[in-house]
Amino acid sequence: MNKIGRAARIWALAVTLVFALGMAGIVVAQDPTPPVEAIITHPSHIHKGSCAELDPNPAFPLNDVGPRLKDDELPPSEDIKGSLSAAPVEIGETEDVEVKFDDLFTEAYAINVHESAQNIQNYIACGDIGGPVIDDLVYIGLAEQNKSGYSGIAMIEKDGDDHVKVTIYLTRGLEEATETPEATPST
Repeated sequence: MNKIGRAARIWALAVTLVFALGMAGIVVAQDPTPPVEAIITHPSHIHKGSCAELDPNPAFPLNDVGPRLKDDELPPSEDIKGSLSAAPVEIGETEDVEVKFDDLFTEAYAINVHESAQNIQNYIACGDIGGPVIDDLVYIGLAEQNKSGYSGIAMIEKDGDDHVKVTIYLTRGLEEATETPEATPST
């Protein structure tokens, strides 16, 4: 049994129990949403070099990667829809990165994501910048580093003549996803 499937079943059981207790008239206290300051975010940067040989000094800083917020807070439970086993996606968006789009392809660069500001030396995901450039946009894969479980993608797009916009999507545990359902035969 994989970890996500087990966690989803435990979560479903907990939700069912809370619902049943609520129907019976028993009040269950809800944990308050943690303050934004308590949320761990992941610093990210563009570095010279490749993920295999990364210059430890960032060439261009990017905004931290973290959970999507609504009005600077985690979304309320009523905004969470769909499967309880869906892997959460963290995001980091940085506009006006001061580098020319084409300069990112003249020598080796990589996007590197760190565990936290407190553990900056631990890299959790990295992707070498390169690939098909279509309409001044390139997508790169971010591979897991140091057995973090994190992976994702980054979009780098031209933003005027002297800047780029970088968007990072990061998640963890995808390799532990539930089994792929068998294909339905066509009729």
